[in-house]
Amino acid sequence: MITDIWTPAGATYEGVTPVGVARYTYDFMMKTYDSSGRPHYEKLHVVANEDISKDYLSELLGNAFETFKQKVIEKHNKRPPTPEEKKEIGKILKEIKEHSKIRMESSNRKIYY
Repeated sequence: MITDIWTPAGATYEGVTPVGVARYTYDFMMKTYDSSGRPHYEKLHVVANEDISKDYLSELLGNAFETFKQKVIEKHNKRPPTPEEKKEIGKILKEIKEHSKIRMESSNRKIYY
């Protein structure tokens, strides 16, 4: 079992969890913030083998943390819509409202015009 594992600034080592008879996992909690300041968490479990080294585990954790940060940035840091895109969104919403009114006027509310 490996002890004293290096972790990046946003990850914490939570210890070892036994899994089955002779297996265990290293557990890590990763935390990062999006552009609005909200925290995002992800838990990482690494199944331990006899041939896993401390350096390999540190590299694996570093890569996983970078991937997690990139995933949060892609998901939560979106650009605002351009004026043309806002017009298109407005047209679509207007059509949805019009068709909704027509559906409500039908007798069974299932007929789409």
